[in-house]
Amino acid sequence: MRVLLDEQLPLDLAAALQGHRVDTVAGRGWTGITNGELLRRMGGEYDALVTMDRGIEFQQNLTSVAVGVLLVRGHPTAWCTSSRSCQRSSTPSRRSNQVNSTA
Repeated sequence: MRVLLDEQLPLDLAAALQGHRVDTVAGRGWTGITNGELLRRMGGEYDALVTMDRGIEFQQNLTSVAVGVLLVRGHPTAWCTSSRSCQRSSTPSRRSNQVNSTA
């Protein structure tokens, strides 16, 4: 599965998605664009967006987009720190803003 992490999520969260191709909004150079434009650009390239943006379901008609939207609730750093799957994987480079996690 091809997954895009939204800009407010920590890169370490990608480790929980082992076996999938994971990119970041920042790594794609898409930081600061609107949700609608982000979803449009994702079409055909990605299967899912992982975000903390609780307003996305009210701002966008998600039934008309070709990607799944996964909403992370709570603080993702605390979730990832307590998750065994995050600790199994090597920590992604924060300098590159890109993560490729494959099994």
